[in-house]
Amino acid sequence: MTSNDTTPFKPADSLTVTVAKHIAGEIITGRLAAGSRIQEQEQAATLNVSRGVVREALLLLERWHLLQIQPRRGAVVTRMTAFEVVGLYQVWSNLMQLLTRQLVSGASDSDIGTYTGLLQQLEQSLTRGQFDKFFELRIAIYEQSCQAANNPFLTRLLGDIFPAAMRAGYLLAVNGGLEWLMEVRQFFVDMLPLAQNRDSDGAARLLTRFYERECALVLAELEKQRLKAGPAISSADSADATPALAAAPAA
Repeated sequence: MTSNDTTPFKPADSLTVTVAKHIAGEIITGRLAAGSRIQEQEQAATLNVSRGVVREALLLLERWHLLQIQPRRGAVVTRMTAFEVVGLYQVWSNLMQLLTRQLVSGASDSDIGTYTGLLQQLEQSLTRGQFDKFFELRIAIYEQSCQAANNPFLTRLLGDIFPAAMRAGYLLAVNGGLEWLMEVRQFFVDMLPLAQNRDSDGAARLLTRFYERECALVLAELEKQRLKAGPAISSADSADATPALAAAPAA
């Protein structure tokens, strides 16, 4: 694979994208809570950029499913409901299957070597209790997979869903504890021999089981939070949650 092959996947970020990624990180980690209103002027002053750049970044974040731009209210951080989580994982899992099949069937020795190195770092971060680093490396493995698969059309589709998927994943990483992080680690460990043997069918099956499991656990965590919130939860959120939980994949 030549360097020219991979350039579509690693463009230099524009200022708008840089600002959008910064705000996305605040939403994914919960520092900007669901329902929070994002003020253009405040963000512009904090990040030392123009309001126009922030406005464009907010439009990008809306495309990434992290906020909604509402009349008279402006940009508001979206809530993760059970209904939306089920829809998210249905699309994310199917797109990731396509990516994984393409990646595994055409993986080079160099690709597998890069993956092995990232996997070693992932295991080290877990051993050392560096959980933020663990999450960063999970993202790095995804990015390396997109680069190696070399399908810009698929990567762009995934890119619009990726922030919402990482928001759900981060919720589980924070609340699922070490037990869930060990499951994530085992998933990546099990994927390695499948990639080495170019077993794209086996890799797709493994990935499907993993995302079914992750989706079910995210739904359980949302339900736990809903019950804890009690009457404070809105009727709209309750209405969204009821049918979705019934449709959730089995753990």
